[in-house]
Amino acid sequence: MQKLAYTRNGKEYAIVPTSDPTDAIALLADAFGVPVASIEYLLQYGHKQSLQDAAAQPASEASKESDATPESIASAIDGAMSKRLDAIVAGTVAVRGGGVRVTDPFESMVRAVIDEILAKSAKKSGKKLPKGDELIALRGKVRAANTVAVESEARKRLAAVSAVEVDFDM
Repeated sequence: MQKLAYTRNGKEYAIVPTSDPTDAIALLADAFGVPVASIEYLLQYGHKQSLQDAAAQPASEASKESDATPESIASAIDGAMSKRLDAIVAGTVAVRGGGVRVTDPFESMVRAVIDEILAKSAKKSGKKLPKGDELIALRGKVRAANTVAVESEARKRLAAVSAVEVDFDM
């Protein structure tokens, strides 16, 4: 594999390895018990999909502007893809799938409490909630500033439903 690349509108968004990735890819393939070609496919597909995902919302928003032109839409797409590529290279892109998946019931409830607080505060102030990494950062700030209240409410809600049992034959 010489590079990870995706081309849109004649512009290539690529990551070129600084050393030969053959051994690393072979190590991953061995660890996952799949052929090297599978790891290469996943790397290339993930690169392409991440860039496309990053551009979807900005492209949609740019096309809804009253003065939208093909150039302004292409510029929004390029900006989003370039920003995502920079984040991938810097190692700052968040790892998630439709949001960070929380499997721990307590952490899930903490998130629900924080999201409720944020939604009420946003509505009261007439502001929109941020999305993506900004929302994740805001959740962290709210939790840090209100740890006792948030975690206490989460425990209270979990306790209230922990004794509930469902009879599936009803």
